[in-house]
Amino acid sequence: MTRRPPASRVFEVIRSWAALLSFVVATACHGGVRTREPSESPEARAAARNLVAGVVDEMWDSAVVVALGENSHGTREFRRALHDATVVGIERGDLVVVMLELGAAFVERLDAYAGGCGPSNVAPPERMDRETLGILHTPEFLGFLDAVRRHNLAAPDACVRLVGIEAAVGEGASRALTALVEPHLTKAARSQLQVELEGHRGWSLERRMRDVAERDRARAGVDRVRRLLADATSWSTGAPPPSIAAEVPHWIGLCEQRIAMAIDPLERERFMADNVLHWTSAMPPGRVGLLYAHTFHVAAGPYEFKGHEQRPMGMFLRGALGPRYRVVGMTFGEGTFLAMQPIGGPRLRGIHVARLDAPSRPCLEQRLIARGDAASVIRPAVDCATLGDACDRMRQIGIVYPIGFHDMKLDYLGIDVVRAFDAVVFFPRAHADR
Repeated sequence: MTRRPPASRVFEVIRSWAALLSFVVATACHGGVRTREPSESPEARAAARNLVAGVVDEMWDSAVVVALGENSHGTREFRRALHDATVVGIERGDLVVVMLELGAAFVERLDAYAGGCGPSNVAPPERMDRETLGILHTPEFLGFLDAVRRHNLAAPDACVRLVGIEAAVGEGASRALTALVEPHLTKAARSQLQVELEGHRGWSLERRMRDVAERDRARAGVDRVRRLLADATSWSTGAPPPSIAAEVPHWIGLCEQRIAMAIDPLERERFMADNVLHWTSAMPPGRVGLLYAHTFHVAAGPYEFKGHEQRPMGMFLRGALGPRYRVVGMTFGEGTFLAMQPIGGPRLRGIHVARLDAPSRPCLEQRLIARGDAASVIRPAVDCATLGDACDRMRQIGIVYPIGFHDMKLDYLGIDVVRAFDAVVFFPRAHADR
């Protein structure tokens, strides 16, 4: 008699084949077919540039941090806005740091390419290739990097530094700490550092940190690292360089917070806010930092997700900086964007071009589409008086979006637009940045 395989095994086989098929389709959609998005006229490009530059310039004088939020990743219009906002800061002469929602160790490589303002130990690459950038290897993001690089090479005394504020899975604070101190340590200290921080890396951290014993071991390891780096004999020169010593406590603290973040999703928002405040505190007086992250991370007010109030990074920054934290949210009505398909885990998350239909539910974007076809700016404190309950809900699109879906119920989140944003830039149509 033939024994049937367990139902769970059958399910795993089906799931694996579905993941593989989805990966192949996703790769073909983005990597195999390099069809460009429709180009826009020079007049339309100039209008969008003036729109973004105008609202950012308007916020600049009263700000310590100007936050630019994108409601999807991999969108041409938003990446261009990052470039345009950066140019505003460079031309004004007081932009010193651009903070990106990316892993700190990864952005260190971007900073090296762009001129290496920080104490980077990474050799500047001649170009940024697809293998390094992944989903960021797109015309608009490369344009942003090259704009910073040109400025830094021409004006090294007014260097603009690129830093990563994120510490999501695989690109944590431990990597940034290691990259910062390792070249200055003795061989024995380097070995001990690697052993103590090895457990802080990888996709399994969130799962392991739910175990109390694992958390205790991880925290004890961070304590040993703190003592190791406080010991003068750990350093090859008898002491760390001053620029390194100033950053070590910050990264050790974030290693501890990274453990808590694995347990409580709210810690991720605090983590990113603490990173922003760290770089802000290091800026000379009268200088400004530009923050670029998802719209629902930079929002200065809470939003509702699955019936629960969420407190984003921007709330912590508004609490710490007050009105000197200025927020420009960006959103679009319909169009395409780059995304990862969610099936099959990290190894099978291929990149594809996702399409979003016009809103099917009441929200800010639906109301703004009805107002006309041109890109526009609203000032919620004034304009929401006439927009009414449209200012109570917005769409948010994550980096992971399933193939074949064009309008999901989870996209619509309750948010007080007046409290969350000083301005909102709206693009009726968006295009994938490819």
